[in-house]
Formats: sequence, structure tokens, C-alpha cells
Amino acid sequence: FPHTSSSLTALGATALSPSKSKSSKQPPQIVEFIEPKTNVRVVLIGTMHYNPTSIKMVEETVEEYAKENKLGSVIVESCDLRWNKTMEILETPRGALFEPVLTSEMKAASDMAMNYQRPVVLGDQRIDITGDSLKQTL
Repeated sequence: FPHTSSSLTALGATALSPSKSKSSKQPPQIVEFIEPKTNVRVVLIGTMHYNPTSIKMVEETVEEYAKENKLGSVIVESCDLRWNKTMEILETPRGALFEPVLTSEMKAASDMAMNYQRPVVLGDQRIDITGDSLKQTL
């Protein structure tokens, strides 16, 4: 999805923040910076996985950025293996039953980005590599 905005927003164990113009004091879990190589504004919010407050914050903030035409893309803290497995589970009858438990701030961010036709990027190391590293460490 091409987008001309110079902003990039990241989510996962990170998320988005409201525009500074609307709130002069951001919550402490929000970090905003300019990425030096691309000169792109990045907004990160520390979230608690599967927490309803985090989910709501992500939904509201992605929507706010999108409506202000400041949402370039959303980066979700997941890899293709974990993401695809979660989506696979959610598409089953059993998954529908567990959807309230399986709905995370990452899925909420992805859903919101897709509603506004913005790209969603999976921005985490593959779980099998992480697992292999842990095995070698232990």
C-alpha cells in the first residue's frame, strides 16, 4: 500500500501515541524519535500483551494517526510463524471461541492498519531462531 506520509508507526510490545499537539504530556511508556538514517518519525508505546487497556490504546492511536493522514505503516512485534499460526487458530470454530483471549494489541493494530489500507510489517525474529538460541544458551 503506497503512502506518501513521512511517518512510521510501530506496534507490538510497542504501539502508537496520540499526537503531541493533542496532549503535551505523553504517558511514560511512549517514546517518539526520528530514525536517523531515514529521517522518519517513529512512535513506540510499551504495551502489555493481550491487555485490554493496551488493545484500546493501540486501536485509538492507530485510528487517530490514520485520520490525520500521519500513519505510514504499522510494525507488529511478531514473526511470520507465530502470526500465521495465530491467524490460523482464529479462523477455526474453536479459535472463534477463544478470540477474546487471543486478541492482542498486535492483532488490533493490524486490523486497524488494514482498515485504513496501510501496510503491516512483521518485525520480529522468527520464533524458531529464538528457540534455537535459547537452547544453545541453556
